[in-house]
Amino acid sequence: MRKVFEPVGVPAEGERFSGPIVVGTGMTEHLWTDSHAYEVIAVRDQKHVTVRRLDHEKAPGAEWYQNDWVLWSDDSLPTSDMIRIGDIWFWTWRDSDTGRMRRSKANVSFGWAEHYFDYQF
Repeated sequence: MRKVFEPVGVPAEGERFSGPIVVGTGMTEHLWTDSHAYEVIAVRDQKHVTVRRLDHEKAPGAEWYQNDWVLWSDDSLPTSDMIRIGDIWFWTWRDSDTGRMRRSKANVSFGWAEHYFDYQF
């Protein structure tokens, strides 16, 4: 089912997210100049969460070069598990060949979900 994403626990402007991470918390993955929006869909504890990327489309009336987006939560999109070790978050998955757990570093922040596309590249 697809519905407009409404995050929970969004910090006030100028403040940092102080937690706790709960179902419905937004997450932003920071890439080089772009960012992807996610939602937390399961929390085992504050070090183990499951997230799902949010679908997006241009906001009504937004010009092609503007970063005004409507974010959609879609149950049919794949999920990803994450683990926090110290202050660093990692994507985790099970290797299909060996069955071993793998991980890679993720540059993410919790509290808001932001989709940003850098049109200069």
